[in-house]
Amino acid sequence: MSKTTRVRGFAQWSPQEKTLIVLEQINEVLDEYREHLPMTIRQVFYRLVGRYGYGKTENAYEGLCEKLNRARRSGLICFSAIRDDGVSLYRPKCWSGVEDVMRSVSAVADSYTLDRQTGQPVRLWVMCEAGGMAPMLAKIAEPYGVPVMSSGGFDSLTAKHNFSQEVSEYGRAEILHIGDHDPSGVHLFSALADDIQQCLTSAPMGPIRVI
Repeated sequence: MSKTTRVRGFAQWSPQEKTLIVLEQINEVLDEYREHLPMTIRQVFYRLVGRYGYGKTENAYEGLCEKLNRARRSGLICFSAIRDDGVSLYRPKCWSGVEDVMRSVSAVADSYTLDRQTGQPVRLWVMCEAGGMAPMLAKIAEPYGVPVMSSGGFDSLTAKHNFSQEVSEYGRAEILHIGDHDPSGVHLFSALADDIQQCLTSAPMGPIRVI
C-alpha cells in the first residue's frame, strides 16, 4: 500500500486557476513591501485579508502556508521573499584567514555608533505583539537607537525578569507598544506591564505609552 507524503525538494507545480489568482495577489503584496522583504507567511496572510478579503480563519492560513510551500519549491515565488521563523542557528565564529578578520574589523569600525539615547530624560523601547513585525520596525527604530522586541515571547518569566532588570538601570522608561487595539490586546499589554513593574528591583518604571 502506497503512502502519501509531502513534496520534497524542488518540484514542478501546475496550480489551478483559483490558486493562480491567490499567487498573483501574493506577488502584489510582496512587491508592495519589497523594501521590507523577507516577509513572514503570517504577514502576507494579514495583508491578503485586508487588501483582498482573504478568509481570516486558521484553515485559510494553513492553506496559504501550503500554497507558499509549493510555490517556492516550484520557483513561482522566490525563497528570499519569505521568512520562516522558528529555526535557530548558532554558527561558530571563525574566519577564512587574516584578510577576512581585517574585513570584519573594518566593517565593525565603519558601523561605529554611539548610543543615541544617552542623556535623554526617557529611555524608549518598542514592543510589538506580532513577532514577524519586529525586523521591519527595527529598521525604522535603529537610527534612533531604540530597541525593538516582540511581546509574543513574553510568556517567558525569564524574559520578563531580564527585561525588568534592564529597565531598572534607567530613571524613567517608556515602552511604545504596538498591538491589536481591542479588549484582548489591551488586557494582554496591561497584564504584561503590571508583571514587569512588579519585577523591578531598583527604579520604578516610568509611564508606559500604548500605541
